[in-house]
Amino acid sequence: MRGVLILFLLIGIESTHFCFSQKSTFIVDKFLIVMGFQEYNTNGKLSESASQNTMDAANRIIEILDPDHVVYIKRIHKILNLSFSFPLVYTSHDTIAMQFDKRLVLVNENIISREKSNAFSSEELLNFLVQNNAKEIMVIGLLAEEFISQSILEGQEIGFDMYMIPEAIQGQTPKKKDKAIKKLTKLGIKTFAFHSLNDK
Repeated sequence: MRGVLILFLLIGIESTHFCFSQKSTFIVDKFLIVMGFQEYNTNGKLSESASQNTMDAANRIIEILDPDHVVYIKRIHKILNLSFSFPLVYTSHDTIAMQFDKRLVLVNENIISREKSNAFSSEELLNFLVQNNAKEIMVIGLLAEEFISQSILEGQEIGFDMYMIPEAIQGQTPKKKDKAIKKLTKLGIKTFAFHSLNDK
């Protein structure tokens, strides 16, 4: 009986290791672009419950991946300033709007700023991906119908194998998100179900 118990424990340990290896092999070469999780976007502009669900899914994905393969994209917000002294008109950055949502898990300092909607307009991002030999890229964040769609399609155009995870993507409304996801799917963008990442 004791021998059977030991054998059962050994099988259980080996099975756990196999599942972990499967998960690691499945996602080890994939990179993740995290977009739009800034106070400016998430603070009161979107449904609180939907925002929290999206954030929870995003954080889980971030924690699963190799930290070196995660890239955070921060949108730059510029403010036009008027002054009574020279220069009379100048621009500055809205540092409060640029802050990440405090709920977002940060696993590294791979933070790239962008001015345009399309993340791939950033030379810094392209250089990072090329230097790290990135081929398969997952994109999460918001907004589905704007920044996410534009970036995914541009990444595909450049030649990257692009993926999206709907559970970790948010739109201005559920209807707009669904419409954006369906459009991207028709254009050949692959979809991962969130639960499948945990199961792999």
